[in-house]
Amino acid sequence: MRNKGILMALFILALFSASSLSYMPLYALGAVAGLCYYGTKRALSNLAVSRRLSVEKAYIGQEVLVSVEVNNQTRFPLGWLSLQAENLANFQVPDPVAKAGVMGAKGLMALNYKLIGICRGFYHLGGLRISGGDPLGFVEESLSWADRGHGLTIYPRITRLADLPLPRPQPFGGIRTNQRAYEDPSCLGGIRDYQPGDSLRRVHWKASANRGKLQVKEFTPTISAECLILLNAGEAEYTSGHWAALGELGVETAASLLVHFASRNLAVGLASSGADPLSPDVDGFFFPPADGKGQAEAILTFLARVNVASSKDFAEIVSIYGRKVRWGTNLYLITPGWTDRMHMMVRNLKTQGKVPVALLLNPDEFTREAAAVCAGVFGVKRDRLEGGIHLDRYR
Repeated sequence: MRNKGILMALFILALFSASSLSYMPLYALGAVAGLCYYGTKRALSNLAVSRRLSVEKAYIGQEVLVSVEVNNQTRFPLGWLSLQAENLANFQVPDPVAKAGVMGAKGLMALNYKLIGICRGFYHLGGLRISGGDPLGFVEESLSWADRGHGLTIYPRITRLADLPLPRPQPFGGIRTNQRAYEDPSCLGGIRDYQPGDSLRRVHWKASANRGKLQVKEFTPTISAECLILLNAGEAEYTSGHWAALGELGVETAASLLVHFASRNLAVGLASSGADPLSPDVDGFFFPPADGKGQAEAILTFLARVNVASSKDFAEIVSIYGRKVRWGTNLYLITPGWTDRMHMMVRNLKTQGKVPVALLLNPDEFTREAAAVCAGVFGVKRDRLEGGIHLDRYR
């Protein structure tokens, strides 16, 4: 009680007073103090608290407004109310304490505070410390409000890659065009009668047998390439203690490539051997190449949560998902090193018409074998001045 000194002084005066009337103020104040104590505790324990975020996904350094709505469900008013956000290791909270004035009976009040994410991931917001007191200042009480499962996804850091010498996409992909300059041999558009000058490689032998005359294939003309980013997040590929540095570098590289391709309306996908803490039973992740804002957001959300995993070998990921994409797709392999098994898988995919590009997180792992089968080999480094990524072309 804030005013317990006043009550104590009145009690001492009443002891030395000859008049019984001196006890009346003491009794009155005691009754008021007891009512405030009971009413304040009951009001605080019956507060209805809800929390809402301005966004559920944000970039590193972006301010996120957290709105907390408090409803006094009792008929006892509160003289003041304050909320203190829990300290979180991966967030900055510029002003963790939000205060408000009188909250009437059955009143509703909104308090706000801000969060700033400092590293990628999916994080719960933690609990709140709620404090309040009666209007007369007799009682001050506090209680803890547990987290109700609210989460915030922080995307990886993005580096602009517009000026980097990445290999140009092949003129095949998913965007239709009326120009006949390019036809995607993996996308059959129909069949027609054979005409003089048609290549025998375009003959559809099964349709020809059914119709009794030669039929040739017609392919869908396209002008845009598909891109598949393959992120190596296998525990065996990273030596002890290197995932925190090289792994984060790989995730940022994948996110930057994704944004680079998506901003050019290219169909982009992702395959990874990493683990998602929200989907612990999934062994390997694959997003088939597609265009659109929804595709980019889904992949960025996964990259925000991805972690090192010990399940599937990256070479197997390359082999399985590299075969699922169409002819002419650029394969961007983000990996700390180059292994013999990976080399074999990439060489097989190259013979199938895929275009592999290696991005090595450890520049010391550059090998002639990688250069022999890849359209380009890059070393990925951290930019010490700006904190982003930098690519050095080896071939």
